[in-house]
Amino acid sequence: MAPTAHLHGFGTLSPLRRAPAHSAHLDHVHGDGWIAAGDAAVAFDPLSSQGVLTALYTGLCAGQAIDAHLRSTPGALEAYTAKITTARAAYEDAHRIAYAQESRWSDHPFWSRRQRGAGSRGACR
Repeated sequence: MAPTAHLHGFGTLSPLRRAPAHSAHLDHVHGDGWIAAGDAAVAFDPLSSQGVLTALYTGLCAGQAIDAHLRSTPGALEAYTAKITTARAAYEDAHRIAYAQESRWSDHPFWSRRQRGAGSRGACR
């Protein structure tokens, strides 16, 4: 366990710990009386720096879908699902390409897992 340390007189830092930070998504982003946006709908690898952008985009799209649905626009919620699916597919393609480009540490488990699946869509999880 890492020792605790004082940082510029602001108290004690907790020991370092790690947590999973993989991508995730809901299979259904809306249901009876609810709609998911932001990380609740689709969460991307934090290294991609897509969190804030995705939250703003999906929040705006969810709001528009709700408005259209309440105005009885046919397919409004399904169109929202399609937007989330398209955004997720674009992210997965870019993610796979970015991880496939790194060759320095291919013998390390983190990189070998990602490069092994680089040829198939959605393999980088």
